[in-house]
Formats: sequence, C-alpha cells, structure tokens
Amino acid sequence: MNKTTKTIVIALAVIILIAVIYFLLPKKSGTNVTPGQTTTTKVANIGPVNCANDSNCLATNLLSCKPAEFKMDFTTPGSKYVITVFGEEAGKCHYGFKVLNADGTIMAGLDCKVPMASITENTFKHFFGQDTGSVKETQTQLEGTYCTALQ
Repeated sequence: MNKTTKTIVIALAVIILIAVIYFLLPKKSGTNVTPGQTTTTKVANIGPVNCANDSNCLATNLLSCKPAEFKMDFTTPGSKYVITVFGEEAGKCHYGFKVLNADGTIMAGLDCKVPMASITENTFKHFFGQDTGSVKETQTQLEGTYCTALQ
C-alpha cells in the first residue's frame, strides 16, 4: 500500500472506532417526562451534510447511509466528481455518483440502491478506484445488480 492509501485506511479506522465508542457510551436523558405524559417535538429538516471535498466526511456518512454530498475536481478542467448519499430507503442505501462536464452536463454516473449490509469501507474505496482483486469484483457486481446508469 502506498502512503496515501495507508493514511485513508487509518483515518477510516479511527472514524469507525470513534463512532462505535460514541454509540456504545450510555446517553444521559435530558427529559423530565412522567409515565403516561405525551410530548411533541418538531425536528428541522436540515438536508444533506455538505462534505465539500472531505473524504472522511463522506466515508462517515456513507457507512451510516446519512444524507451527504461530496464534490471534487475531476481530470478535465472545470469538470467535477460528485458523490451524493440520499439516505436509507426500505433497508437499502440510496446513493449516486457522477462526473459532470464543465457545463454541468453528466459525462457518466450511476444511481444506486444497495442493501445496507453490503455498504462497507470497500464501497467507499470503490468510489476512488482503491479496490483491487476480488474486492473490486464484488463491488462491480453490486453496481451491476443495484445501480442504474445516469445519462
């Protein structure tokens, strides 16, 4: 593995470890509701997280299938690589990725609804061509089964 790949793998491992610790810690209830009492709460819809070009942000949100958007420059001047996680839908993670030309038209892309159990670090690595061998074959097979091409 080269240094960049090692750095990404270590960063992902740290993020996952922090997330696991966070969810395992007991939560302190801040409510004073008595049994039988009814309460209502309004929750604001704040939309997807704007990850900009932060791959750690994308990895965290993809692995939990939380709405997020990631954008980075692509190879052609003015073109962009965009990955959008729409969220969980009926036990599947809905996400898509596309390459946009400088004028905003789609050069290539896929829209995917993959079973939650199949969303792994390998899914994230596949976005950036960091998967090889049988891992790449598995991810390509998942794309063929659960993704449709954008045109």
